[in-house]
Amino acid sequence: MKIIKPQQLGLLTRVFEDDSQPYLVLSAMAMFPMNAPRKFLHEVALWKVAMDQLGKDAVLDACMSKQRAEVLVAGKAFAAGGEPTTATSVRVQMGSVDKQLYVIGDRFWKTTGPSDAVPFTEMPVTWERAFGGEGFANNPLGRGFKPVQTEGSTQHPLPNVEDPKHLVKSTSDRPEPVGLGPIDQSWPQRMSKVGTYDREWLDTRFPGFAKDFDWEFFNVAPADQRVQGYFALDERFRIEGMHPSERAIESRLPGATARFFVIKKNEKGEEELVEAASRIDTVFLFPNVERALVVFRGMIPVTEDDGADVKHIIAAFEDPTAPRSVDHYRGVLAKRLDKRRGPIHSLLDDDLMPPWEEPPERIAEDDWNDMAALVELEGLQHATAQRKVDKELAAARAKYIELGLDPADFDKKVPPPVEQPPKDLRKVPAYLDRVELIFAQAEKESKAQEAEAMARARAQCEEMGLDFDKLLEEQKGGGGGPPKLTVDKELDHLRELRQMGQNIGADTSALDAMLADPTFEANLRRAEKQLLDGYRVGAHFFPPADLADAESSRRLREELLAAHARGESLAGRDFTGADLSGVELSGVNLTEALLERVNLSGARLRGAKLRGAVLTRANLTGADLEDADLRKANLGGADLREARLSDADLVEAVLYQADLRGAGFRGAMLDRVQLLETKLTGVDFSEVRADGVMALEVDLTGARFVGARFENGMFLKCKLEGADFTGASLPKTALVECRCDRATFTEATLESTRFALGTTFAGADFRRAKMKLTLLRGCEFTGADFTEAVADDCDFSEAVMTEARLYHLSAKRSLFMRTRLERADLRGANLMMAILQKARLHGADLRGANLFRADMAKVRGDNDTNFKDAYLVQIRVVPEKNQPRLLP
Repeated sequence: MKIIKPQQLGLLTRVFEDDSQPYLVLSAMAMFPMNAPRKFLHEVALWKVAMDQLGKDAVLDACMSKQRAEVLVAGKAFAAGGEPTTATSVRVQMGSVDKQLYVIGDRFWKTTGPSDAVPFTEMPVTWERAFGGEGFANNPLGRGFKPVQTEGSTQHPLPNVEDPKHLVKSTSDRPEPVGLGPIDQSWPQRMSKVGTYDREWLDTRFPGFAKDFDWEFFNVAPADQRVQGYFALDERFRIEGMHPSERAIESRLPGATARFFVIKKNEKGEEELVEAASRIDTVFLFPNVERALVVFRGMIPVTEDDGADVKHIIAAFEDPTAPRSVDHYRGVLAKRLDKRRGPIHSLLDDDLMPPWEEPPERIAEDDWNDMAALVELEGLQHATAQRKVDKELAAARAKYIELGLDPADFDKKVPPPVEQPPKDLRKVPAYLDRVELIFAQAEKESKAQEAEAMARARAQCEEMGLDFDKLLEEQKGGGGGPPKLTVDKELDHLRELRQMGQNIGADTSALDAMLADPTFEANLRRAEKQLLDGYRVGAHFFPPADLADAESSRRLREELLAAHARGESLAGRDFTGADLSGVELSGVNLTEALLERVNLSGARLRGAKLRGAVLTRANLTGADLEDADLRKANLGGADLREARLSDADLVEAVLYQADLRGAGFRGAMLDRVQLLETKLTGVDFSEVRADGVMALEVDLTGARFVGARFENGMFLKCKLEGADFTGASLPKTALVECRCDRATFTEATLESTRFALGTTFAGADFRRAKMKLTLLRGCEFTGADFTEAVADDCDFSEAVMTEARLYHLSAKRSLFMRTRLERADLRGANLMMAILQKARLHGADLRGANLFRADMAKVRGDNDTNFKDAYLVQIRVVPEKNQPRLLP
């Protein structure tokens, strides 16, 4: 369900059922300053003020239609002029409501009568200060009903808030409590209206309200704060004695009306737009802070008892003297559903608010504005985006000059700078369109200019008899590999410079001081380490290193093999680009070694220590890395096709863009590994132990996870067709928008696993799988096999399980709400206390199933639905649009 509303409108929704007909209640709330009633405040300010004035646990509104409008007041009474007083009064007037209360300082009963009132400057006008107390049903929160224990003594307080017509005069008086705020629903004033819930109700109206239910139950204000009918759109009100400096506050409602539109499916399954009439049935005043809340209520019948047939809701405020057409609101819906600019339009409120001028006074709550924040962000991003464009254009211009072309030709085609974001929020969408066009043009021009320059350069090379492609490849080389800074060489170079200066009699005092300063060398070594550390973790994002030439490669190979033969450690050594194919290096220590683009194809590296090594873009095809330590190694872009990594430690290793097709990881550790743009077809992850793995949009078709344990993992938009999870354990792992058709989960443990957002399991095998608290909501299980699986306390709601085999499935207390179970095999299934509300059981076979105390309200089936020998004791049945019944 998508809600479309302005930022100043707080929307609550609720579905209730009466006489078998569901209704959707819509409540639009607006808060405004009493001195500027046409200024609607942001919804965030609405909830903040309400929480501050009512308390964080208070219920602002129950979102139910009321038979009569009512006004509520929350706050404190204040002494006139701020001078302490023993008594004052408060008063509220609105429509036919005119109510006055006395507010008196703290008093206690003495043997001679009430004590003198304690002077006060402010006093909460709450039910805690009204007559009542423990044991007094009409107000158990109050004071005055009986003595109370306070600080080691017993005192009998009098109420602070009283009805001037019924003042408390003796300890035996029992006046009706008075107040201005909501009455608790458990008090007799409201509970007396709930009606009779007996066998007749159970047989005829359950789960709706009783036949004799009094709808004024939902009026929460005291009876003398209600009016006949509803408030006018510009109803005036006045509050006295409840502001710290103003003795009286007068104001009115904004004069706006609310419009409600619901897009829902009709009986034919077609979407239709229906309007719900609105009226003001609640006003909540907060005079202490000069704020008021008005609630517009609408109600509309719906088909589903949870409103599932409602697709979108539009709520708006408008000027009743200038009503907008239904087509206007259709256009509002279309703009906000637009994939490109919908999010922007959802922050623009002009088409959902009255076209009133803003008041000249600044309102504190104006700081809450989503679009203003977006414009500010756009301002920050503008400079960044412009710098990016300038950088790209400068690079293209440099290429032009480098190729011997006239830069003036390039400058003629450069697009103008991007304009600053507009201050007028309504102009932001058009501005974004222009900026997008300028950036697209700049990118197009840059590419076109570069292509033109390359074409000219190629033509010139051909005229000169040069190989353009070879020259270009040579130009691209270099720039990659480990950092070039070497502190020892830099220091030697500085010493040579000092010596040369001294030889010619130059002043070398600056160099002397620099070389004598221990912090200078320390800073150089720190910089060297930082460069190297950055390279280790991000080498796969840097330009590729050059391959070593034949002679260098031969020398590096010989050095490595000789050192390894002597049992020497090669930790931290640099073998970048060397050809080490086929070498025997079992047990070698190459911890943190630099091995970018090294050719280790077919190499034997069993038990090798490669922790923290840089193996970016290395060729490891067919290599033997069993039991190797690759923890935190950088294998970004490496080729590990058909490599053997059984029992290897790859905790926190980098596998970005690595090619792992056909590789074997049986028993390996892969904690916190990210599989991004990684090639994984046919990989073997059997018996792997992995905590916190993240796989994004990777192809794991046919992969093996037999006996593996992937905990706290995330597989997002991955292809897992035909994958084998036999005996695997996936606790707290999520598969989101994945394709797992024909995958095998036989005897897998899937406790607290989450399958979400349309992940598909058509034809998958879940036989004897163990599930607990598993989320399978909305997924596709057509033809899947759950024979003898245990899936207690799981959620299959809205899943498609057509023709699924659920033979002897245990799904106690599980949810199957709106699940499609057409022609499913549920023979012998244990569905005790399961909830199957509105499940589709057409042609389903439930012979011998246990449905004890199952909730089968409004399930749908046909003559082919088979309940033979099923256990149907105490199931709940509520036929569609018919009488409910609870089977004995």
